[in-house]
Amino acid sequence: EHAFLSFLKRYFHSSAYVLSSICSNNKEKNSYLINYKNIFHMNEIIKLPVKLNSWVKFVASKERTGTTTEQIQSLVNSLETLTFRIQDLQKILEEKHTIDLTQEMNNDMQAWCLRIQTRLQLLSNEPGAEKSNVYRTRLDEILENLEQRIETTLNKIDKNQFKNHEGEFFYCMLGAFRSVSEALVDYVGRAETINWKQWNEERFA
Repeated sequence: EHAFLSFLKRYFHSSAYVLSSICSNNKEKNSYLINYKNIFHMNEIIKLPVKLNSWVKFVASKERTGTTTEQIQSLVNSLETLTFRIQDLQKILEEKHTIDLTQEMNNDMQAWCLRIQTRLQLLSNEPGAEKSNVYRTRLDEILENLEQRIETTLNKIDKNQFKNHEGEFFYCMLGAFRSVSEALVDYVGRAETINWKQWNEERFA
């Protein structure tokens, strides 16, 4: 159980790093060291769910941990989904440099990224620390603000200068943010069903 928890914490630590990197406006993104770290942490969030999957049969024990195989498997599956959604977001935001985002929209985007990054860092310390209902409410508020910014921006754009791919990008970006949020809320909901305190008990005292 302790090894499984260690993998979980590593996963969320790397997820927080990856999210920070893909949302960053840092002009030095292409430095060797930053690229190395980006690749390392992206590999972590791809490979760790696979490693966790191989541990499911060893940690699932209703008698020892109060947790069933189905609970652990669904938890790992939710991490795989979260990784896919983060990768989708990365692909979308790689196009951001070709789109003229308003300052307000940039601010809302950064607010969402900061909120998610903070939650991921919290989960890297305590994988079962969040409450899904509270978490969903807070994220929905940020996404609603971002959606309003998109609507306002599209309404202001001169139709003669408007490019169809810009409108598509805005909504793809919103969809990617929403998908990452949903995937994280899904993990939190599954994690709530697990008695993590029982997992942390010393078994060989």
